[in-house]
Amino acid sequence: QQNQFSTLRDSRKINQIMKVNIKIIIFILFTSCVSSESQKLTRIDLENGMYTTGKMNEGVKDGKWFTILDKMNDTLLIELFDNGVLEHQVVLSDDLRWEETMENGKRNGLYNLFQNGVLIETGNNVNDTLSGYRIFYYPDGSISEKYNYVRGEPVQFYGFYPDGKIKVRSTHFGQSPHVFFDTSGIELYRIVFSENRIDTIYN
Repeated sequence: QQNQFSTLRDSRKINQIMKVNIKIIIFILFTSCVSSESQKLTRIDLENGMYTTGKMNEGVKDGKWFTILDKMNDTLLIELFDNGVLEHQVVLSDDLRWEETMENGKRNGLYNLFQNGVLIETGNNVNDTLSGYRIFYYPDGSISEKYNYVRGEPVQFYGFYPDGKIKVRSTHFGQSPHVFFDTSGIELYRIVFSENRIDTIYN
């Protein structure tokens, strides 16, 4: 199943694809996924002139399905079904690509967000809920922010300078202080949360 999306994961090809109109992409993907004339494509019309199309197998979606989400912004949703069960989906626009793993119709596993072929965010979901690390990146690939989620709520937070040094940290998000550092690692100040107020304490 992952191999079916290997072309989408090739960043060099993604950069080339982004320069092409989404409607042309649909034609290219259709011709690549339909291996014989015996495979019939089904079109389902949606609201506002949108539509989704793909292959039906005994009344359920199977294989790749393509949906135009926004004609004005040329946003395309690509979904991978296995006998009616959604297992993977990718959202493409002019400069963004959102890719996530599905299980039993819910977000389960890693997701990645790319801008112009460059990874800018990654994280993990369990049953449609953020769980574990959610990471944001600088354009050069270094980590800018790192959150740790438990049952959909952030419990830890770290911010980094481009050279990897800690810029801010909170070991118990929303409860313990947010501690800010300069580029040499010296504490500058901390923001302390209490029940009715937020205080800034300078070092």
